[in-house]
Amino acid sequence: MKKEKNGYRSLPIIISCLLLALPNISALSIGSAPGVYDLGLVDPGDNIVFRYYLITTSTSDLLVNVKYIAAHRNIFFNEKTRPYLFIPSQASEESVANWVEPIKNPVLVSPATKKTIYLPGGGVVRANGYADIRLKVPSDAEPGFHAGAINLNPQLTGGGRGTGVSTLAVTRPVFVFQVSGEAVRKGDIVNILADRTGEERAIINVMFQNTGTDTVSAKLTYLKIFDKVGNVIANLNAPLSYCSPGEIHVFPVNWRSEKITPGVYRMEAKVSYTTGYATHVLDVEIPEKITIIPSKGEKKKRVEAFPSCSLLFYAIIACILLLILSYFLLGGYDNIQYVYAGIIFLLIVFVLWYLIQCMALLNMLDILLFLIILVLIIYLIWG
Repeated sequence: MKKEKNGYRSLPIIISCLLLALPNISALSIGSAPGVYDLGLVDPGDNIVFRYYLITTSTSDLLVNVKYIAAHRNIFFNEKTRPYLFIPSQASEESVANWVEPIKNPVLVSPATKKTIYLPGGGVVRANGYADIRLKVPSDAEPGFHAGAINLNPQLTGGGRGTGVSTLAVTRPVFVFQVSGEAVRKGDIVNILADRTGEERAIINVMFQNTGTDTVSAKLTYLKIFDKVGNVIANLNAPLSYCSPGEIHVFPVNWRSEKITPGVYRMEAKVSYTTGYATHVLDVEIPEKITIIPSKGEKKKRVEAFPSCSLLFYAIIACILLLILSYFLLGGYDNIQYVYAGIIFLLIVFVLWYLIQCMALLNMLDILLFLIILVLIIYLIWG
């Protein structure tokens, strides 16, 4: 029993040795000040440079790569007046990725550098480095509030002792600014169209037009389809898309149901664009004719088909002209029938090829041409 007690006493020592043998695990963080940079009112064509001060808990130097990243969409859901100004109802959601560039990249953030900075809002930070950002506002920038963010990607430069695992906690500073001019966020549903794509399938196209001055993110919140007695037989939706000013964006919705039959359906659509929405109720006809909509792969296959229908058509015409010329120029030769047979063989091949490959493109003129060719072939062989 005494030996067993000594074993229990040695257990904490064993655990301590195991913990010391494990790699050192350290948690590092890098932040910025200010967290949200308000650049205020700017004009199209302005060139602005602003600075983020960087703070770290690392005991080693860090090289930080600075890159633009889109601001989180939550900023367009909440109006802010303090500590920065951002009004979503007067905001544009156009991308500002091409407007932003770091002046120096990467930047050094060192714990040996400790500079006291007094921020405009009254705060005080001890900065270990900084990153300067240039904003070039294009001359055709949409009016209203804009938002963006900066991604900080730090890397340890080395110099630590032993092996270890570093966990980096990084903040993404945001910047906002307002481009001068009247900002209008508005849109309307201009039409709803339908095509029948199968016995139990249809595609409904909800057409939304941005009638404002700013790019908006819009989504088809719902498309309700009613039967003749007013019951909802389908409730569909479509994902988020971005719509620029004046653009008519089509939200395609696939409807699959045993209840799909040709006829007129009452449809109600709602498109939300974050700060507002548009609704539309319309009687939409689903036609009896089934329209086959080719997939992207099928479209590509059609484009790459060789020979093309026009090339086959010209080959048929060339064979006919060759037959006529042979008849007038080589009619006196003894073996002219072999020439006729070869040309007629090619003519039949091209005609059959055209029929198989280009049947969907036939019209009455094509059919008349084929009849003339057929009569000509029969005449030349048996005439």
